[in-house]
Amino acid sequence: MVTIMDTSTHLCPTNQHVTALQWREQSGYGLVEVKMDCGEYQVDFTGNRNGKDNRKVDCEEKGKLNAFSGIRGREQSGYGIVNTLMQCYGEDYQFASNNNGKLYNLKAGIWNEASTCQDDSVVTGLEVREQSGYGIINFRVRCRTLVPSEIP
Repeated sequence: MVTIMDTSTHLCPTNQHVTALQWREQSGYGLVEVKMDCGEYQVDFTGNRNGKDNRKVDCEEKGKLNAFSGIRGREQSGYGIVNTLMQCYGEDYQFASNNNGKLYNLKAGIWNEASTCQDDSVVTGLEVREQSGYGIINFRVRCRTLVPSEIP
């Protein structure tokens, strides 16, 4: 069997940042797609339409700014990334993409190190690695420093 890996990188337009994320999971594969919103600009990373969408997470009214400061992935052997925790800028609480790895499903992998932005920086894009037969196997955030007028 030939293993095919593909890496996709998408950034928000200049001076914009990620305002919403929605992951898609497929039974037996883990997460297979992520949809990224940057205000009016929207992009899909893998083009995989299989499975079902997880809830869409935005930071409006949750943080100091409708933006993300980091994302943490939960990886399960044989599946790839099966869940994410998304952190809104200025908040300590993280929003889960789905219930994989929650109390009733603790065997669903381990939490990886978070991919985060530095202080006063926000997520402006993602680099996503997909592997055939597994779905999304890794990702990292791309960040930009806020200008003083954007800092709440």
